[in-house]
Amino acid sequence: MKQNSLQSIVATNLRKWRHTRGLSVNELAKKANIAKGTLSQLERGLANPTLDTLWALSQALGVSFGTLMIPDDPSLGEMFEVDDHFGQTSLLARDHTDFGVVETYRMNLRPRTRREAHAHPPGVFEVVTGIRGDCQVGPLDSLRSIHAGDVLTFFADRPHIYDTGEEGCEIMVVIFYPDFPHGSFKDQQLSWPLAWSRSQRDYLEQVYTGLLPVAMADEVFKANTQSSTHRTFLIETEETAFYRFAILPIGRPMADMEDSIREYLTHSLGDGGLIVDSDEALKDFEKNHQKPRWAWLYFRDQMWSPEFFNLITDRLLPGGRLIVSTQVLDPFSDLASYQRSYLLYHSMCQLSGWPEQVIPKNHDLVKTLQIFQNTLQWECLANDGPQTILDNWLDAKSLMERVVIHGFRVLHHYRVGGIWSSSEWSSGRHIFVFGKQN
Repeated sequence: MKQNSLQSIVATNLRKWRHTRGLSVNELAKKANIAKGTLSQLERGLANPTLDTLWALSQALGVSFGTLMIPDDPSLGEMFEVDDHFGQTSLLARDHTDFGVVETYRMNLRPRTRREAHAHPPGVFEVVTGIRGDCQVGPLDSLRSIHAGDVLTFFADRPHIYDTGEEGCEIMVVIFYPDFPHGSFKDQQLSWPLAWSRSQRDYLEQVYTGLLPVAMADEVFKANTQSSTHRTFLIETEETAFYRFAILPIGRPMADMEDSIREYLTHSLGDGGLIVDSDEALKDFEKNHQKPRWAWLYFRDQMWSPEFFNLITDRLLPGGRLIVSTQVLDPFSDLASYQRSYLLYHSMCQLSGWPEQVIPKNHDLVKTLQIFQNTLQWECLANDGPQTILDNWLDAKSLMERVVIHGFRVLHHYRVGGIWSSSEWSSGRHIFVFGKQN
């Protein structure tokens, strides 16, 4: 065995990383699903490693494929080729960048072969460039044909294949192993396809972020239009080839139904009512000392003080209807939970108005994204939210408690604006119809 042969380098690296991971030969063999004898021969430099065996061992050890193929002394500058029944795979370069580790391979695949590759660690993606011939490449559910000159980018943290035709093919494969920085977003850092799939499967208050190749932006924007519960935002980074993505539990904006519901209610209740939806109309209502009594009253965004309820009670006929259009927050019990409900709703409204395009890295919306996540995790609320509970921002429970105290009962409820939610009592604009008890 030559000192700097591929066998020798693989043997040295396998022993080094197995000891680093604290694994015995038997434990590593089981983890990589290979025979113990095969691993023992590789560690002694007595066997030629195949492509599949090296991939399985690199996955089991939690290192990149190239880590097992390069000498400890990079000044040797020697690159090696693995030759097996699939073809020849050569490691051309292995670089440490701001993004992470980037490895470049040249693969010369034999005709009519199908290599089924296991999933890489989360966040790893590949850029495949066709050099000669043609082949099918990519995850099992989204295979693409690659011809000479074609370029395909895909996340490789899912099972994927390389399937050749009658002539075989030659391709360049660049594998990116991201080294996620400890930035402002705190999250579970998965690749976008895995994170998006999880967000659609489990409706949780969870934010996922990571890095996305620029070439995949259109796929992200298309997915946004098909989801009613989550949305991916893309933010520029210093690396021009990548965006940072943030998947947030923000649904689509609801269609504004306030005007249609108000028209329906006031029409069905007939004459004898009054709409108070402006400062001028409110002043006229409060200053009218003749005290006319109404069959129904419609108010929009009022301060619900005990004195105001007393005035309403005095102006409604027995059995009259009080219609209230107001902004309602998710339930809160104290200042901290009020801040949380308030900030989440306002952040969602700002974010939901952003079109399907990339956010510049210095845009104010980047701060809004940060506020949303901090609020979701109950962090830094006091610095960003209102310091007192405002009477015109109630939760539904508080509003109904106040009207019950003043002799009303809830007859109907409509959520007419806001962000899509599975709950009819989520933050947004609501219309309540209260009946005055005789």
